[in-house]
Amino acid sequence: VEGTESVYFWSPSMAWETARVVTPQLPPDYFDEGKPLWTVHAVAWDESQDLVALLSNRFLVFWRLRNREKGQFQQKKEFRFHATRQEGKPGSFPWKVHLRSVDPKNGEEANEEEVVRSKDKKDAPEILLGEKAKVNVRPKDPQVAARKEKREQRLAAEAAQQLDIWWNASMKVWVSADYEGRLYLWDLREHTIESTIYPMKILHSHSQVVTSFLELSSFKFTTCSLDRSVCLWDSRNFSGPEVKLEEHTGAVLSQAYLPLFSSLVTVGCEKRVFVWSIDSTAYRGVRAKLSAHQANLAQVSTGQRVFVTLDEAC
Repeated sequence: VEGTESVYFWSPSMAWETARVVTPQLPPDYFDEGKPLWTVHAVAWDESQDLVALLSNRFLVFWRLRNREKGQFQQKKEFRFHATRQEGKPGSFPWKVHLRSVDPKNGEEANEEEVVRSKDKKDAPEILLGEKAKVNVRPKDPQVAARKEKREQRLAAEAAQQLDIWWNASMKVWVSADYEGRLYLWDLREHTIESTIYPMKILHSHSQVVTSFLELSSFKFTTCSLDRSVCLWDSRNFSGPEVKLEEHTGAVLSQAYLPLFSSLVTVGCEKRVFVWSIDSTAYRGVRAKLSAHQANLAQVSTGQRVFVTLDEAC
């Protein structure tokens, strides 16, 4: 789906001659002469009835499955990622990322008027009384103020942009990832059209983009990143990753799990395949480092008893 404005999917059990296509229905402002002004970044499925697409314009669009045999979906709700400045420690991430519901009737976002009013109040000139009123205050240059506002909007949009999304079945949450390796956990089951939704948890152990999220068991999941690391997480304790594996010499691009053998397989921008021993309770160590490829690896996939690796030369 990446690079297109729609979601395409097939079913191996259905006799479909062509792919089923689902295209987000957004307000007219997001089209240019009928052409969508977005592409799909990522798609996730809750394994039940909801399909979600993460778009390049920061929209998060939900569809509800209506007919499984025909592959029919109905668009149910839309959100958009935003970020507002917050006070924090020097050097910390200065943005508070959140989701706003989008009204499907008019395209207006929840709490948008309140945000504008608050911003206008902040930027309003101070009224001086008494002796202070004698001070000659130079009015703000409207061009400087406009440039400052545009820059702030651009920085806020960059901070809010999410690159990928996954579903965690055990916690019943959606997991999104940003440019700097942060993972945001979202509970979107209960909301109103007026609501602004904040993440229930933010995980930040990776320093670069997270490339994969994989659920291993009821409480365990792993993430890998361009920062050459693999993190094992326990959803019962989010104070930090249970284990951070940093033996890869290149960016980690893909991972897969063999539950019969309690083995996690990770590959990336190097020629070796790493196999880690991780069961339902803890990390047990490195099981193997396999060298057979003549080019850097790109992807790994598993069956019940085997795994298959793909390198850049294929």
